[in-house]
Amino acid sequence: MIKLSICIPTYNRPDFLYRAVASVISSKTDDIEILVFDNSESSDSEEIINSFHDPRIVYKRHKSNVGMLGNWNALLYTANGEYIKFLNDDDWFDFGAIDMFLEHLDVYKGAIIYNYRAKYRNKFDQVVKMDSKIKSGNVRLSGIDAARKVYFGSNKFGVPSQSMFRREESLLSGGFGQEMSYALDVRLMAKMLYYGDVVFLDDVPVNILSHPQQANKFFTVGQKIKDQQEYYNILFDTFGSENPAKDRSAVNSFIAWHEAALNFKSGNLISAIKALNISRYKISGLKEFIRRDIIGGIS
Repeated sequence: MIKLSICIPTYNRPDFLYRAVASVISSKTDDIEILVFDNSESSDSEEIINSFHDPRIVYKRHKSNVGMLGNWNALLYTANGEYIKFLNDDDWFDFGAIDMFLEHLDVYKGAIIYNYRAKYRNKFDQVVKMDSKIKSGNVRLSGIDAARKVYFGSNKFGVPSQSMFRREESLLSGGFGQEMSYALDVRLMAKMLYYGDVVFLDDVPVNILSHPQQANKFFTVGQKIKDQQEYYNILFDTFGSENPAKDRSAVNSFIAWHEAALNFKSGNLISAIKALNISRYKISGLKEFIRRDIIGGIS
């Protein structure tokens, strides 16, 4: 069996796609397959793929646009690897990253999810942000311990390019579901925590490009907040809580304040003020959320 399937969904970004694929084929291992599934209207991306002449690449161009959800699930259900590593077409891996991924599968055998830190770059290839360092080094947690920790704090899984997961459990979890608008991977990670361990790794092999055409820039504040609520609902419904009322209150407080911040950032001042009016009654819950993130989060 192939050890690792690198899955690259793409849509009308041939220039970005070239860099993404090149960062994968720099590894000469035969333990990977590279799946590139294309929602594009033109054949530009297909020409890019053909220029690599690499037998490990499996390319498919859909006859019509099947959407992000359809493309991601097509990749997931077609892949033959024991493990899956998604790579957005506008992101890329550092040289040597693929061999590192394979090594970690041997060092941390049997885990369900492996998660890496990322560097965020602008159009000039400058690093403008980096995920926080894991102070204690690489961390392996049971699914329930990880779930209890990610109740509090920002999404610890980052973007799709940062996680590697076992295919069998991803299928048991229903693949990429329709409950969320754009955070499809976060929903899947939350579901998969039920089945086993998670390893949070301190390495930073993933490069995320910040640009105006990023997929998350095309979703509304309402869609983002709905996804966040669904994420926490999955965690609570699957793993419960030691103090459900208090924990739910803390999470709801955080979501209300986050909604206000997103609206301010996007210039929707009236919506931001409405969210703040709701949030001001939940300051105690927000303080609890921040306290729990500091003492219980993965950092």
